[in-house]
Amino acid sequence: MISSSFKLTEQDIANFKKKGFVKLKGFLAPEAIKCLDGILSQELEDAKIAYEDAFSKYKFDMENNEDIEIIQHPLFQSTFAKLCECSLFSTQHMAYEIEKNTNSGFEWHADMLSFACQQLEDFGCTLWIPLTKIDTNAQAGGMSYVSKEKFSGRFLYDYALILSSYVQGLQAQDAAPSKEEMGRLESLMVNSPEVDTILRTQAETDDFELGDALLFDKEVMHRTCLLTEGPINRRRAFVMRFIAADSTYDLDRVQKLKPFIDILGYGFFTTFALDVCKEEGELIMESPLFNTTKAQRLIPVKQ
Repeated sequence: MISSSFKLTEQDIANFKKKGFVKLKGFLAPEAIKCLDGILSQELEDAKIAYEDAFSKYKFDMENNEDIEIIQHPLFQSTFAKLCECSLFSTQHMAYEIEKNTNSGFEWHADMLSFACQQLEDFGCTLWIPLTKIDTNAQAGGMSYVSKEKFSGRFLYDYALILSSYVQGLQAQDAAPSKEEMGRLESLMVNSPEVDTILRTQAETDDFELGDALLFDKEVMHRTCLLTEGPINRRRAFVMRFIAADSTYDLDRVQKLKPFIDILGYGFFTTFALDVCKEEGELIMESPLFNTTKAQRLIPVKQ
């Protein structure tokens, strides 16, 4: 399911190490795109009221194992091993859909909640696969991302903990913020009009053909680009999350983030971080959630 013509270059490896992201041109074969599109057609759900502005449809914690076959492809595994330089483990698969002139997608963020379960120093990354051609100068609808060399999103992991601690203090006084207030507090640092303008001038945004994909690590700041007027009515994307295979559970971080998660309603999306393990320091890949698929989710670095 990986294109036999795909070649990873030394420049790709250097870019990923320096910037934190790399476009994998022509990575997936047509049958892989067809497979993923079929999964989405079956599993995408209408966005609930709280998130209908961001997405028309979405699905978190997808359990269709057809997509795991893609991970098992030798070229997929060798590519990821060379780029990430560590054994990896696939944790979550999810998907989104946006409609033109309608859905905003995500504002500027790093994937802090998706990687909340692992220790901060443990490596994590995301593979983003658009299932529609993306032309930034025509209809847009892709993503923008900022090189870590310019501005890393690592600080957002700490900011979320401070924000959650602040909320716990307010809760003790029966003065917890509303969901709307919490949303403003969460996004203010990087999505104020002033900072958003700055980040847009520093961001990169690529065109994507079917089969292209973007790999980025958990500290890369990124956002959705609006799908504007044109012939494409909706843009779907499939997302795979990976962690270093030796990642251990950060129960302390997950517990500290729970007020943040509860007020913003992120548990509506996924309870993965809360459910994957029970004890501090547990090896995440040994979680019962992966009992039947653990071997298929592993990407080993060959010694």
